[in-house]
Amino acid sequence: MRALLLFSLLLLSGIAVAQPYQIGHRTITFADPARTGGFGSGGGTGRQIQCEVYYPAASTADNVAIVGSNYPVVVFGHGFVMGWDAYQNVWEDLVPLGYIVVFPRTEGGLPPSHGDFGLDIAYVAEAMQTRGATDPTFFFYQKTAPTTALMGHSMGGGAAHLAAANNSNITCIATFAPAETNPSAAGAAANIKVPALVVAGANDCVTPLAAHAGLIYNGIGSKCKTMAILTGASHCQFSESNFNCNFGEITCSPSPTISRSQQHTNQALYYITFLNKYLKGDCSANSNFAGALQTGTGLTSYQQTCMTQAGNDVTICPN
Repeated sequence: MRALLLFSLLLLSGIAVAQPYQIGHRTITFADPARTGGFGSGGGTGRQIQCEVYYPAASTADNVAIVGSNYPVVVFGHGFVMGWDAYQNVWEDLVPLGYIVVFPRTEGGLPPSHGDFGLDIAYVAEAMQTRGATDPTFFFYQKTAPTTALMGHSMGGGAAHLAAANNSNITCIATFAPAETNPSAAGAAANIKVPALVVAGANDCVTPLAAHAGLIYNGIGSKCKTMAILTGASHCQFSESNFNCNFGEITCSPSPTISRSQQHTNQALYYITFLNKYLKGDCSANSNFAGALQTGTGLTSYQQTCMTQAGNDVTICPN
């Protein structure tokens, strides 16, 4: 149902989309031979990085065959003490539109290592591309496109910025309410050179803008970066309802003034058009992204630094 609603929304927004895919799911464990620890088993020698992967399929089920090929990869980092399953809205947004979405499950306990989580996100992104191109035994062999985005929420958003620093294997980065981390995501952001999107909530009392998303955004070294601040949006409503996140949020203020479903709709308008633009080279998505910013759809405000011609990123859509 959510996929159909999103499909209708994108059509009404003037975004051309193919018939939506069903959502397949598979658990895969990668192993980084240079490190130890992690979460999961069966990936081989080294640090175990168990991932839940959602992908375009002919039916919604576990371990069904992937249909088609040339799908961009999105690697998404979870929030502090939040599981991957809190982001059903993300995989239901993206997979029907032709994306493979990967959720590393490491660093879900206490205390988490932000540095290791960033390395895990970067390793998984590289492994999906390398094995997808070269390993005939890999489930996603010859199914991945050569474009990859790093994403994340809260702690996972901060870790995604750590992973993106000096990373030539990725195409872009998009985060929801990214949290400052240790080591510093804001400091690492200076070494991010790919296009970047930060989506923050105007009513985020868990990671206040000035000390987290705003700090990280200001540090990003990309030639094209955007921060969209959603009106009435809270920290925890970027995901599905999650007990741990909700418990932290009820202890602070302000509270959200829009519903979770409305926040999901508003964030989808920005991050999906952003990903379609950079991962799929869709210049109509570029126009919709720029137009939504300029009309302030669902926004309190936005900031943008870009090489542009009438709001158009000339590195992607020169005409």
